Amino acid sequence: MVEIQFFDYIWPAYHQLRNELATMRWRSNNAFSSPVVVRVTYGGYLKGGSIYHSQTGAVVFTAVPGLRVICPSTALDANGLLRTAIRCDDPCSSSSTSTSIARPTTRRPIPDRTS
Repeated sequence: MVEIQFFDYIWPAYHQLRNELATMRWRSNNAFSSPVVVRVTYGGYLKGGSIYHSQTGAVVFTAVPGLRVICPSTALDANGLLRTAIRCDDPCSSSSTSTSIARPTTRRPIPDRTS
């Protein structure tokens, strides 16, 4: 799992994600996989930095064949979706708002459904 601090910083890696990771299975005739999760947050919650850290380009990633894109809306959704993405053999991009992940939630055990 790779984490990029803000979505604004993902663009230098975009071509490697699109051209290399997302096409690995197709280029190798299903001999290789690229189980990578790229987690990135977006949202202008910072005072003074909102114009630089509020953009999201998740829609651009949805047009890349071979790349799975997840956008959880709550911390509980992020937990389940990230667990599934980590187990996946394809590259995944996880985009979520910074405030939805940092928001306090009800504390309860989260089952790990591996079957």
